[in-house]
Amino acid sequence: MALKYTIHHALPSPEDHIRLRTICGLRPPPPAKVAAALAASLHGIIAKSPEGETIGTVRAIGDGHLYVQIVDMAVHPSHQRQGVGKKMLDEMIGWIDEECGDVYTSLIAMPGSEEMYRRVGFVETGGRGMKRTKWPKTGVVS
Repeated sequence: MALKYTIHHALPSPEDHIRLRTICGLRPPPPAKVAAALAASLHGIIAKSPEGETIGTVRAIGDGHLYVQIVDMAVHPSHQRQGVGKKMLDEMIGWIDEECGDVYTSLIAMPGSEEMYRRVGFVETGGRGMKRTKWPKTGVVS
């Protein structure tokens, strides 16, 4: 089955970033900080629908020499389970391998998404993710 979406090596707009995080049940970030955060990214991948709407995103952050963290993986719920997330992840892993080489790549998998990450070589660390945030609680996952 051919992927009907297009994948682009680009960052989402601040508006798309906030929209996708929110609609996917992730805690929305403070809007005033989003543009600067996106600009500080190492790399971004977005997916667009046939109509040109940004329906998926994933970013890489870190120093790019020793550490890279994959963050903000989000696919619009009406476009999930169609290979979009896997394709974006494959593109991001390819970019990390090509541009950063032998780095420690980490992520925090949302419950239920672990198998997608295992398929591209991620393993559980046995550790526990921790967080500290002043973002307002909205009843959604961080």
